[in-house]
Amino acid sequence: MSQNNNIGGIVSRIPYEIWVHIILYLNARERVSLGYSCRQFYRIVFKETKLLRDLDFSPNGYLTSALDIYSCFSRQRKKHIRKLNISNCVTVVLSNLLKTYIKSALNLVEINIQGIKFRDIQDVGTFLQPLTHLQRLSFDWPRQLGAVHYEETTAAKFLYQPFSRLRYLSIIFDNSNFSVEVVTCLQLCLELIELHLFQLSLPVYDYKGIQNLHLIPLPHLKIVEYCGYKSAEVLKIVECFIPEPRLWTDFYMGPYDRVDGFYFEKNVLIIDKSINSEPRRIWLMTSHILLKTLLVKNFEDAPNGYCCLSGEAMKAPCLLKIDEMKSHYINLNKSGMIHEAKQQISYLNMYHPITPECDIHLVAGAFPNLTELVLCNLIKRESVTKPNVHPQRHLKQRNASTEKVGDLMNTNLDSCFKMLVGNTPNLREFRLEAKREFICTRHYHEIWDLDSLHLISGWRNLRALCLSSIPIKDGWFLVQIGRKCTHLEKLELYNMSTTNDCCYTTELSYMVMHLQNLREFTFHEINVGKVSKVFFWLGRNPELRKVSVKSEEPPSDTLCVMTSSIEHLLYCCPKLAIFFCVFDGVHKEYSNELTHTLQRSKILFNRPKLQFQVVAGPYPQNIVYEDLSPLKFPHKLTRSVTM
Repeated sequence: MSQNNNIGGIVSRIPYEIWVHIILYLNARERVSLGYSCRQFYRIVFKETKLLRDLDFSPNGYLTSALDIYSCFSRQRKKHIRKLNISNCVTVVLSNLLKTYIKSALNLVEINIQGIKFRDIQDVGTFLQPLTHLQRLSFDWPRQLGAVHYEETTAAKFLYQPFSRLRYLSIIFDNSNFSVEVVTCLQLCLELIELHLFQLSLPVYDYKGIQNLHLIPLPHLKIVEYCGYKSAEVLKIVECFIPEPRLWTDFYMGPYDRVDGFYFEKNVLIIDKSINSEPRRIWLMTSHILLKTLLVKNFEDAPNGYCCLSGEAMKAPCLLKIDEMKSHYINLNKSGMIHEAKQQISYLNMYHPITPECDIHLVAGAFPNLTELVLCNLIKRESVTKPNVHPQRHLKQRNASTEKVGDLMNTNLDSCFKMLVGNTPNLREFRLEAKREFICTRHYHEIWDLDSLHLISGWRNLRALCLSSIPIKDGWFLVQIGRKCTHLEKLELYNMSTTNDCCYTTELSYMVMHLQNLREFTFHEINVGKVSKVFFWLGRNPELRKVSVKSEEPPSDTLCVMTSSIEHLLYCCPKLAIFFCVFDGVHKEYSNELTHTLQRSKILFNRPKLQFQVVAGPYPQNIVYEDLSPLKFPHKLTRSVTM
């Protein structure tokens, strides 16, 4: 512990209560680091009960070490802990952490241990048994690897007492099934208010066994959420848990055999009494109606109809965040003004195909606080009889002057997408993907408006960019994004190459060369090609924390070139914590040498927190790090996976 007199002098001049208030804004890992900086901070961080009640290590959880967590679990400190979140803190050792430390914090009311793998159901029950005050639990269901299988009555015996006290339950299924024993254990949660289920792998359901169960509604249940595969099948099971279906709202986003989740909530005020289905399916319809109403009430020159909010568009949902939609709907009954809602619209997910003459720029531009946008199917002009571009560029807000937004520089293109970029200058997260049904069409590669991809660089405040399944021919638009979007922190690219070898690896290396603030990098392709150049130029990003690369073919780089580029990356990026590569088809000697390079560099460059894995196969059996970010569930309906 440092005894820096200058720091101590500054700390002593500021009142104790003010320091406590300031430190409350830090996450638990940051508090621990601060506590070890000087004696005064040590006394505040580790002895103030307000700072020990709620410990959240989950932000960038892969940076959390076991020592960070152990520091908060001494005999005198652990009795004050009420909430603990260590989701995805993959550095911790399960047996020591759970059995010795967390298990002994008997006053825990809320805990999130998602990302930590239990051996079996008995392990879960043994851990939860002493926590008699626990009411909110988030964890991973044990993987079914064929070692031990429990009958449903045995599983219920292990979890009966802890589950009977729960009011909030969030479960992640990864290589585990929504089985009879799972359903049986859920039936124990008679006090449960919220249930959240997430399926990360393709499940196998035992419907015959589940149908033989006598399922009863959970009397206090108010929220049910599911994200993952086969949502239609899971819905049949979950509907049996819902009491009084006529009081529930199904935030319906399309046919359940096409979407990857559902969300139900009880006693929602926005229910239309004319809807007689049980539960009432209103979200898809209400999102459209709400957007139309807000546009008419707040803008004096709003058109009578919008193509992206038309009857045909109902087949392709326009989705809002549920909490934001409810907030606006309640305020709409009072005054209808956008600025009076508690939660302004910040997220918009449009499944409507975007053509040059579309009017999405009017809809998105009407919400100045829009920061997250999800689009799909950016296609060329549908017909020669239609105008090249929508005639109206902006909406004029009632009782307010509208500032003219200038056109993008250095381009001759003009389309609704160009106006969309100009109308949403505050956008921070953008996701563009090809709709599943769209990929299967014959002329999929021909009708994509690839020229408009160059316009993405107009979002100068962009922090996160995700592009998926877009049939590009080259990656020069990525270079433009790298030059102009200098604040980009998160980049994800999935399956965009239309050639056997990746057609944009070189341009991608130029892109990351221009970026200097990148923190997370994900690159998944059938064949990544000469990816060593990308690794080398990623070294220009000293804030880099995570690198994930997957390829179904071996890379084109020689072993010598690959090892030298990885060494350069580790040398230049001192904060790198996760390095994960899957190269299908490479020789085992190749992957072993890369692993040895990483091991050697970890010691040489003093990177104790670095975690890495190089897999020579189609898919790793034991992944060192599993990304549970909200992008796993692209709708981002309500809360993230973590509490």
